[in-house]
Amino acid sequence: MQHEGTRTIESYAHRKNEHQPRSGLSSTSQILKNTWESVGPPFAVPIVHRTLRYCQITVQLYCATVSTKEENIMDFFEAVKARHSIRAFQSRPVEEEKVNRIIETVNLAPSAGDLQAYEIVVVKDSRRKNELVRAAGGQSFISEAPVCLVFLAYPERSSRKYGRRGSELYCLQDATIVTAYAQLAATALGLASTWVGAFDEEAVAKVVEAPKNKRPIAILPIGYAAETPDVTQRRRISEIVCSETSGAPYPSFSFTDESYKRPTWEPRP
Repeated sequence: MQHEGTRTIESYAHRKNEHQPRSGLSSTSQILKNTWESVGPPFAVPIVHRTLRYCQITVQLYCATVSTKEENIMDFFEAVKARHSIRAFQSRPVEEEKVNRIIETVNLAPSAGDLQAYEIVVVKDSRRKNELVRAAGGQSFISEAPVCLVFLAYPERSSRKYGRRGSELYCLQDATIVTAYAQLAATALGLASTWVGAFDEEAVAKVVEAPKNKRPIAILPIGYAAETPDVTQRRRISEIVCSETSGAPYPSFSFTDESYKRPTWEPRP
């Protein structure tokens, strides 16, 4: 008959094996079982206790090592709270790994019919960034950012399946969704950005050499922040969220996290 202590050892070792490579703990489990069964509980308890504590520490160290690369990546909700429009950037370059993380993240964004009717142009060249500044009416922070992403809608791709609605709406939604994903991904990686929508479309298209069937929708300068902006005001939740029909108050809302509260705009007279 199997002793209760033996079953406990097996259970503990099994749980630890879920988080650590198989080599090591499986053999440790067998050694502990043999110790318990050969010398009995009075002598085995302190040995088992020390060994299991060693296993616990080993697992903690292993997990810490595995997560080292991820330690500076924010939780989604923290990234949403941390995102602000930043218009001053450090000269520090953005690591290529982080640019790749942003790209692989936006690639998973939803799009109409999964067509991904957009294109993203990564701009790092100083000359092109200066030209983007001119196309955007002199917004000089664009050239200060080490990386600029230019998002293009691709109406023709969406229209093949959805016709006029695809070319006039869905492709724009696709492009703006990926821009928002890129902003949050950048924030989660400790980077800053601001959404630029005020620009001459034809001039931006010329800068990135976009063909006539692709339309510039947004410019997203990305870099390390060189400023800490003030918290911006928000409309009251009761003004933007409705119940069942437009204009009908949504009665059951209350903040589940007080840190999401922001100063609100004063009602217009």
